[in-house]
Amino acid sequence: MHVRHLLVGAGLGALAIGAASAQAQSSTETYSYDALGRLITVVSTGGQNNGETHSICYDPAGNRTEYKATSDTTKSPCVNDGGSAGTPPPPPPPPPTPSDFSISDTDGPEGETLVFAVTRSGSSSGTYTVNFATASGTAGAGDYLAQSGTLTFGSNEMVRYISVITFADTQFELTETFYVNLSNASGGATISDAQGRGLIFDDGGACETC
Repeated sequence: MHVRHLLVGAGLGALAIGAASAQAQSSTETYSYDALGRLITVVSTGGQNNGETHSICYDPAGNRTEYKATSDTTKSPCVNDGGSAGTPPPPPPPPPTPSDFSISDTDGPEGETLVFAVTRSGSSSGTYTVNFATASGTAGAGDYLAQSGTLTFGSNEMVRYISVITFADTQFELTETFYVNLSNASGGATISDAQGRGLIFDDGGACETC
């Protein structure tokens, strides 16, 4: 914004002097504003203040704290600059990406404990929970110990384990299958692999193809 000022004399006796001084004291002020619409500089061109820059500074709360003048047209730096240089404060960092959960497959002979690994990926900050429950395939209630529950992942905890007991018997059996399913992850977390498969091998010593 440019504003031009003319200072002229008053009265008939001052006409000659006023006409001369009006030309000498004519000035143009250029105003600059920051991104928040606050005045931050006034640059004078011509007149008594020719070449001066007046800088207005603000604290982070937006209160005017300083008013400086320099002999050139460079803006004076502000000690407690609240964004008066025309650059607003940087935005806050985006929230971390929510965690994601997946579960492994596993296998083993009957009578052993099968262990499923539940892995957390993505953000390691914050506490999340995820539910789990076993489900039968070809393996039934007499082949493994059904269970369900909730896993809690604290900050920086990236893996937890689910242990499922299997039962041995004296009968020959083909390889049997059961599952562990994940659900209801908290805090906006996702589940990219919600099902782990468990294979139970027969330990009776008989040949499956005989």
